[in-house]
Amino acid sequence: MSNLVKITKDNDIAIITIDNPPVNALSPGVPEGIGAAIDEMNRDSSVRAAVVIGAGRTFVAGADIKEFIKMTSSGARRATLLPLLLHIEDSGKPVVMAIHGNAFGGGLELAMAGHYRLASSTAQVGQPEVKLGIIPGAGGTQRLPRLVGVAKAVEMCAEGKPISAREAADLGLVDRLIEGDLLAGAVAFAREIAVQPTPKTRERTKKLGAAEGGAAIFAAARESVQKKQRGFKAPLAAIDAVEAATKLPFVEGCQAEGKLFAECLFSDQSKALIHVFFGEREVAKIPDIPKETPAIPVNRVAIVGSGTMGGGIAMAFVNAGTDTMLLAVGFCMIFFVQLAGNSMQIFASEVFPTNARATGFGIAQGAGRLGAAFIIPAILWIKTGYGVDAVFVSIAVVLVIAAATVNMIGPEARGLSLDALAPPEG
Repeated sequence: MSNLVKITKDNDIAIITIDNPPVNALSPGVPEGIGAAIDEMNRDSSVRAAVVIGAGRTFVAGADIKEFIKMTSSGARRATLLPLLLHIEDSGKPVVMAIHGNAFGGGLELAMAGHYRLASSTAQVGQPEVKLGIIPGAGGTQRLPRLVGVAKAVEMCAEGKPISAREAADLGLVDRLIEGDLLAGAVAFAREIAVQPTPKTRERTKKLGAAEGGAAIFAAARESVQKKQRGFKAPLAAIDAVEAATKLPFVEGCQAEGKLFAECLFSDQSKALIHVFFGEREVAKIPDIPKETPAIPVNRVAIVGSGTMGGGIAMAFVNAGTDTMLLAVGFCMIFFVQLAGNSMQIFASEVFPTNARATGFGIAQGAGRLGAAFIIPAILWIKTGYGVDAVFVSIAVVLVIAAATVNMIGPEARGLSLDALAPPEG
């Protein structure tokens, strides 16, 4: 058995623990380890049921996305999770999936193959594959509508948004919420249902409804995609796959899903979105700084430059609730001094309607080649500290401008509104 999956026993209940940090992704070795543990559990006559749980902070957060890159680069499909999930579903003894943290993508597909699903109240589940330009590829679009209904399955697969454990319980995706110790609760539940029949998700059809009845749902979903996700292939493919669940037997539905999955995976859209996925995570890493290095709390921010970039950065910090100081430095000919003042006032009132308060506003004559121009520095106090340089200027120049501004306007002008400080219009 793989070292990534461990099996222990609590008397008559087997505990299968997936231990592949940090997020227990279904990397090579994990599916094989789960399959071997299921076999061992079924061979042990002293075991009546099994609990599958994730080590650390989460259940299974999804597939190993790097495997998708290997598949597209080699041009050949690799084995899917579908055989493993069928193997779990066909287990002669009940398998209880205990979910904490996240069960996303392949993690939720794994959970749906279990006979019962338990979750901590803070857990989340979802099928976010469309965000990578693909769809569920291991029966997710076929099992999900059998548990939550067609409309909700279409929404979850086409939009990729997660739902809370409480909503999952209301929908029937989760059988019971566990407060407190998840493992202890799952073991107790496993003993409770050990003598009961093992319900297979793939055999449930009640929530699928009639194929004709789902026509309106699929039409509305496709119309929504055209409005909100125009041009993206994966959301439409996800809808097609869920629709197949309402029209085809489970095995044939999985075949249709597999074909759509492959078309999406090898598309340029998927390759681009997967590249973005890894790119966003790479830029968050700083070379030569260990992961365990504690982050310095940022309580105040000062931004130099109020153009497109500076204004955007300021808005991001303000929206995040961070005290922010914006230093706006503009250049204009003397003829346009009044217009420049009005422009700054308009800019402040439009971009920072409720958070801006002027603490400095003044005019200083320029020097050197800018001798014919005026420099108009305005410090907009939005709430204040660390500097983010949004313009290509020397920090020394910035400090001189800031100091000159404060000394120039005098204490009587500080704290006044922009309307009081700016010249009147006209």
